[in-house]
Amino acid sequence: MSCLLAAPLLLASCIAEDFEYCPDGRAIVKVLDTEYENADEVARAMGISRADDTLPIGATLNSMVVIHHDRETDDYVSRDVAVSETDPNHYLENAYFNAEGHNAVMLIGNDHQSASDYPPLDQDNGRMSDITVDLDSDEEERPDIFIGRGIVSVPMAQDTVIWMQRATGKLIVQIQNLPNDITRAALHIDNVATDVDWNLNYSGKLPTTREVFDMDVDASAMEVNLPPNYEGESSPVTVLLRGSNGVITLPTVPVVMERNRITLLRLTYDEAGSQWDIHVLVDDAWERIEVLELPD
Repeated sequence: MSCLLAAPLLLASCIAEDFEYCPDGRAIVKVLDTEYENADEVARAMGISRADDTLPIGATLNSMVVIHHDRETDDYVSRDVAVSETDPNHYLENAYFNAEGHNAVMLIGNDHQSASDYPPLDQDNGRMSDITVDLDSDEEERPDIFIGRGIVSVPMAQDTVIWMQRATGKLIVQIQNLPNDITRAALHIDNVATDVDWNLNYSGKLPTTREVFDMDVDASAMEVNLPPNYEGESSPVTVLLRGSNGVITLPTVPVVMERNRITLLRLTYDEAGSQWDIHVLVDDAWERIEVLELPD
C-alpha cells in the first residue's frame, strides 16, 4: 500500500491572508492523479501533445458523491455535490457537517450513480470501508472514477486536504490507415474488476465478454475508461470493425489494465499486404503481437 493511501490527509496552517473563512478551517478536495502515470510515453507514441494537467477541479470531476458519518444521527448519509467548473479545488466547510467530532468522509468523483443509490449503513455494524463503488457502467461514455477518503475533525481549526485518486485506467485503440468503407467499431472486453472500495481494493469480475464500446469511426483513436484487471490477470480485448463489406473481427489480444495508466493498442492496415498488424505499447516501445491476413 502506498504512503499516499496510508496517509491521505495533509494539514496546512490556516493563514488569514490566504483563506476567506479563517480561523475556521475547511476540507479542501484536490485531485492527486491529474494525469495518467504514463501520459508522456503515450503522447510520444501517438505523436500528440500531452494534455494540460494544471486545469481546475471541474475539468477532471463533473460531479461528486459525498458520504460521511453524521454524528448527530449516528447514520452514514450520502449527498450529491456540484463541482465548480472554474475553481481550482472544492471545499467542504464546517457547516457541511451536523455535529462536532471526527467525521469519516468518502468522496466519489464522476460516479454514474447518485447519492440515493448508496443505502445507509447499519448503525451498529456498518463501516465506511464496506462501501463499494460500481465500476461496471452501461453508459457509452464510461466514467473516469475518482475516490477520496479521510477523517475530518469538526470544528476544523486547520485546513484538511482530501486527495482524489483515479480508480480506473484508460484503453486507447489507435487506428492507422483505416479503410474508407469502415464506418463503425466495437470493443469486446473481459476480465476486469467491477467494484472498488475507498482503499482502492478491487473486487468482482465481468461475468461474460461484453461489448463496451460501439461508435462511429471518424477519428484516429478510440478511448474507453476501464477498471484494472481482475486479480492481476490479463484481459482479452477484441476489436470489431464494421463496414460495407461486413464485419472484420481482429484477433483477440491480452492487455494489462492498471489504475491511472493508459493501455495503448495500435491497429495498422497494410493495404499492400492486405493485412492488419496489431501492436501494444510496452514502456516506451511498440511490440507486435498479432497479424490478421485478409482473404483476397
